[in-house]
Parts: sequence; structure tokens; C-alpha cells
Amino acid sequence: MSDDQDDYKARVKAATEKYLTKNDPNKVHRKNEEPERELQKEVIKWLNSIGWDVDSIDSKAQFSEGQGRYISQNAKPGISDVVGNDPNGIAVYIEMKAPGRRSSLRHNQRLFLLRKIKTNCFAIVADSKEFISTAYKRWSLDYADRAKRNAILLSLLPPEKTERDQGSLFD
Repeated sequence: MSDDQDDYKARVKAATEKYLTKNDPNKVHRKNEEPERELQKEVIKWLNSIGWDVDSIDSKAQFSEGQGRYISQNAKPGISDVVGNDPNGIAVYIEMKAPGRRSSLRHNQRLFLLRKIKTNCFAIVADSKEFISTAYKRWSLDYADRAKRNAILLSLLPPEKTERDQGSLFD
């Protein structure tokens, strides 16, 4: 056999072994959990049961098997996950995060919430039902003092990330 054939066989063997290592049928693949989505469903059910009228807004593109392509949603990026009103008719915007991940608020989500707070809406980032309940109770204590209510909501927003917090590609 020539050296070219030996080299070819070695490359094919190496490629086959690499493929089998990556695609081992006996390997247990971890299912990607969606704790934020599960919490969002739980929160919507709970809020609707206590007299709020809220729904979920999905601003991500979704794959349509019928059309064989991704269909973009009409919702603008940054809009909160849960939108509706409280029992008093006040607009409600809740950006849901997985438990312990409130600080993962993106810049466009923060800007959206700030705009809503400035127009006297109840707008927060939450990672639990308890956080929503506590925030709403604090916010609704001073119903007539809009400036104080807005200050409470602003204080509940996680600090904005700086470039340094986000990390550099070359650090």
C-alpha cells in the first residue's frame, strides 16, 4: 500500500471515531430546561386567579413546520413577557427571569420598563411570585403619590450592567 492510501485510511478512521464520540447513541443528553417559561405560566395562572388580567407576549421567532421557516413575531424586542392590568385597571408589565437571574435583564428590556414606569404603570423584573406580590404591595401603599410609587419601582430594577460586567471577548 502506498503512503497516500495509509494517510487516507487514517483520516477516515479518525473522522469516524470523532463522529461516533460526538453522536454516541448511549450518551444521555440533558434536556434543555426552561425554568423561566415554567415560572411565567405559573405566574400568569396565579395573577389571573387573584383578579388580574394578564397574558404572555412572545417576541421570539418561532419555526413553522408548515412553511418550513422561522416566522418572526410582531412584538418589538424588549417588551415584557407578561402584559395586562391589575384589578384597578393599571397597566402591568412584568419581565420574567429564571429564579435567581433577575440581574440578566438586557438593555432593551430595561429601557422598555423605564418607559412604562415613567407613565405610572406597574413594571418590574421578577423571578418569583413572592417578588411580584411584595413589590406590588410596596408599590400600592402610596396610591396617590405617583412619584413615590415610581421611585419604588425604579429601586427594584437590577443595576444596569456596564461593559466591564458583560466581559470582553479578549479578557
